Amino acid sequence: MAVLGKHDDRESWIKWAREFVRRGFRPPDFITVHGPHSPPGDCHWGEAECTRDGNSDNVIEVSFSSRRPCHKYVVRNVVMWEHDEYGDAAYEPDIRFPLLKPSELSPRARRWLRVAERVLNGLVEERRRSYEKMKEIRRKINEDRERGKR
Repeated sequence: MAVLGKHDDRESWIKWAREFVRRGFRPPDFITVHGPHSPPGDCHWGEAECTRDGNSDNVIEVSFSSRRPCHKYVVRNVVMWEHDEYGDAAYEPDIRFPLLKPSELSPRARRWLRVAERVLNGLVEERRRSYEKMKEIRRKINEDRERGKR
């Protein structure tokens, strides 16, 4: 289980927050995600307290799940519904929240999605560069070890 906060695990939080915004919610500050620790897994599931975009008074507990296959860095095939007080929403979701067309989103939500996409692309690129840098460091270490054996 992970509790994603917008300032802690920014890349994962943005990926999940995007799914909420695309359904007409304001991005929640914290999103609880459960799922496999090693890919590929069956699904991710979780919950968050949300408010509808433009209506910050009514808090809705939203549950969600993603369908197979799932991976830490890939969020897709997400279904969201209103969580009931008995915790049985995963089996009998009464109120589902479908994806909205971009034209159905508020201007604020469309702007948030544009900015989030740019930020997410930057974070993914930074993670990729960091991975490449670590590969180069490992390669140099292995070369040094090989030289020492000769």
